[in-house]
Amino acid sequence: MSGWIKIHRSIIDHWLYTEKRIFSRFEAWNDILLSVNYLEAKTIIKGKIYTIKRGESILSLDSWSKRWGWDKSKVRRFLNLLQKDGMIVLNSDSITTHLIVCKYDSYQGERNADETPKKRKRNADETQTTPIEEEEENNNNKKKNNIEERKLKFADTLKPFLNTYGKDFLNDFFKYWTEPNVSNTKFKKELESTWSLERRLETWAKNDRLFKKPENIQPKSLAHDNEIK
Repeated sequence: MSGWIKIHRSIIDHWLYTEKRIFSRFEAWNDILLSVNYLEAKTIIKGKIYTIKRGESILSLDSWSKRWGWDKSKVRRFLNLLQKDGMIVLNSDSITTHLIVCKYDSYQGERNADETPKKRKRNADETQTTPIEEEEENNNNKKKNNIEERKLKFADTLKPFLNTYGKDFLNDFFKYWTEPNVSNTKFKKELESTWSLERRLETWAKNDRLFKKPENIQPKSLAHDNEIK
């Protein structure tokens, strides 16, 4: 049996795909193909700027672990297995996991794996128009790659409340509301239809029976590693 089926990347947001389950190795591999960058983009993690090229990902082992319902050791063994089989390349990084899908273009129906970048550009110029589905993919890719930047902006809005609620309280609040969706394009706060930060903090405090107003706490900066320091 040969030939293609075309699956749009938005399928990772479909209710069938997001069903909570433990992924098989085949599902995990498909998830990698659906999650790596379609276009080159930049993002920032813990103050370091990354350029993620087409067919690459910098999702951490923790992120893959949560997506697939695996422990980190299993994720590491699986990625090493893929690398041994020549399916991916892993580049060591002290902050995250840099994954590169080998021959990524061979998985794209509209392009041939042997095409040179120059030939791809020529083919794109001949087409003259961008398909709607590809434009949607580009938009989703941009959202995915600036999620960390948006988290930083959200963290900045919490700074004025450090004296009132304290570091530990705001850390818990921040971590809860920045939990990403399955496709890692939005976090929980962004999925709310309405949002009042002061009211959310007041409700959070009321529900925290151990909450006590800290005394003499000096304002501190918000770190990008999801902690207020």
